[in-house]
Amino acid sequence: MEETRDELVLTAELPGLREADVDIKLENSVLTIQGRKEETREEGQEEQRSHLWERSYGSFQRSFTLPRTVLADKISATFQDGVLHVRVPKAPESKGRKIEIRSATCFPASRGPAASAGLSQRERSFVVWPSG
Repeated sequence: MEETRDELVLTAELPGLREADVDIKLENSVLTIQGRKEETREEGQEEQRSHLWERSYGSFQRSFTLPRTVLADKISATFQDGVLHVRVPKAPESKGRKIEIRSATCFPASRGPAASAGLSQRERSFVVWPSG
């Protein structure tokens, strides 16, 4: 799984599978990908023996817990040439933002707004008031 500023992208290589062999589900912020590859034998091959067989068959399942800051209703998936791509867009609030720093003015304890703000001498010893 990779993360960009705008989305999470999950890529799974599923050689020999078709789109119909793969299911994707989302439940309680858990994205689950599951599938099954069936062994195929052509008619008349029942008595043929294999000495080396480097193909795997069976089912698989992988689950990923997604952060709460994704747009679950906008998740999309594509499947091409045995490669599955699942795109999970992030919510705008999860992308971060720049926080502006404003200037502040410091007044001595004996004058300025702190003197008339009803603060004790100790509380007024150093008060920073935002300017403007």
